[in-house]
Amino acid sequence: MKISFKTVSEKDLQRLNEIVNDLKVARFLNLIPPVSMKSTREFYSQCKKNGMRWYAIVIDGVIAGSTHFAPRSKHGKQAHVAEFGISIAREFWGRGVGGRAINFITTEAGKSGIKRIEFEVVADNQRARELYLQHGFRKEGLKKKSFLINGRYHDTVVMARLLS
Repeated sequence: MKISFKTVSEKDLQRLNEIVNDLKVARFLNLIPPVSMKSTREFYSQCKKNGMRWYAIVIDGVIAGSTHFAPRSKHGKQAHVAEFGISIAREFWGRGVGGRAINFITTEAGKSGIKRIEFEVVADNQRARELYLQHGFRKEGLKKKSFLINGRYHDTVVMARLLS
């Protein structure tokens, strides 16, 4: 299995849109399917405009998901901080793709001057939380009932990693 990463291009948007519209993938993402192609294109435009780095995860020539980091405003006191996100197509779960994506994105963020990566993960998403802990992220807090899934509120765990 050959895994590579490339900057997302317009031709990748259809496949990435399909991935986030899979209800099992979207369960723990901060979006509500169906996600329109218009919304995906708008996200792509915002990435380019705001300096967000969005990468497609490519496995054996097939787009298997994406990962991104979004730096805070370069003019503020948190310019060294970025938020992180990842989504992987269901057929690639359990194959080490998430770990490879985390290694890639933290390396890229570090190269761009980011010193801290942070995000929230749904507390019930034990598999993801364990993966993040294995890759040096630490729990920093808990937000009660901050994420809505199928009409039910869930807690989120604030996690972060300092980059050297």
